Amino acid sequence: MKKRLFCIGLILMLAGCGQSVQNNTNGSNEAVDEKVNINPTEFETIEVIDGKAVIGELEDTGKVPEQPVEMIDVSVLLGEYFEGETERNRAGIIYNKNDGPRQGIWVGLKEPEKYLEPLTTYMQNYVDQGKVPYDAIHFYYTPFTQEELIEQTNRVADELDKIITQYESASYSISSDIDTAETIIWHNFISEEDQKKLQSLFPDIEIVFEIEGEPVPENPEDAVVWPESLVTEDPSLKGEYIFEVNEGSFYAVEVGTVAGEFFGAVDWVFPRAAEQLEVGQRVEVASTGMIQESYPGSGSAVVVTVLPTYHPKNADKAEAQVVKELVDEALLTEFPVKTISEVKYDETTDEWTVTVLNSDNEEESVFIIKD
Repeated sequence: MKKRLFCIGLILMLAGCGQSVQNNTNGSNEAVDEKVNINPTEFETIEVIDGKAVIGELEDTGKVPEQPVEMIDVSVLLGEYFEGETERNRAGIIYNKNDGPRQGIWVGLKEPEKYLEPLTTYMQNYVDQGKVPYDAIHFYYTPFTQEELIEQTNRVADELDKIITQYESASYSISSDIDTAETIIWHNFISEEDQKKLQSLFPDIEIVFEIEGEPVPENPEDAVVWPESLVTEDPSLKGEYIFEVNEGSFYAVEVGTVAGEFFGAVDWVFPRAAEQLEVGQRVEVASTGMIQESYPGSGSAVVVTVLPTYHPKNADKAEAQVVKELVDEALLTEFPVKTISEVKYDETTDEWTVTVLNSDNEEESVFIIKD
């Protein structure tokens, strides 16, 4: 699983999310040198905010918009000036600053001598008409553009795609910071050796590696962890019950919830599901950390820990067998989403009692199963 759509730190309004990065075609460290001098342009620095040199602002003509103006509307006007995403990304970086001094739309220009005067003239017209607050837009110098950041991020991601094929249940997200041009990779599989190799391929890019989610085991066989004993005489409602196993995936539901409480249910992608997992098992799942917001959700399992199944001393069946019987009778997999809130064995009657909850109401269904 890979993702290239993260924004770093600040929300990009027009330039889109993430995929940013500088690209020095000559292979030099020019951008780093430029960042030391925050304003190498011919324009005077009006103010320095968050390490950025403000080089342009709009004039207060006393006209105040009659209605509150949303920043997204200001962004649309800027977008109309550039007449398309390509030119906008080529000019610099645009984002919305929600806190601190000079809140509003920040427009970073790599070539202010080309864009600053016509752009301020264009936006000043809307200020004069009372359509845009004069302090809604701030212009600053940036040593890199959104186009360069996108290209840089994609270059690194292309190399990552070659590495990720070596692993099961591997995942990463990547973006480049609009302030520093660092490329940040959130991952669960890149070894120290691969990190060094990746960095050596891009000496002009500072790459930051962050672990996210459960690290992929070095040995694929370790993706399933087994207990010392497969059975226990102590009942437990810890973990998730597996209700369905397919080739490369399994469906599991959080257990032990009471009526009225939300319970998790996830379709897990897991390459070894059909080989090593069974319906009725109770497991704990360590994932990549990203779960799609559907219900049931979907995600990628990295390590599955099988928990001991409850097997009372004088019972013929074990907890896993009882759960599987309910699944086989389609009592747990039909819509709405269901879970098991309690499993009990009564030695005097030689019966199992299983309490099942529905996700769409607070009703409990009780099933009696002969041992």
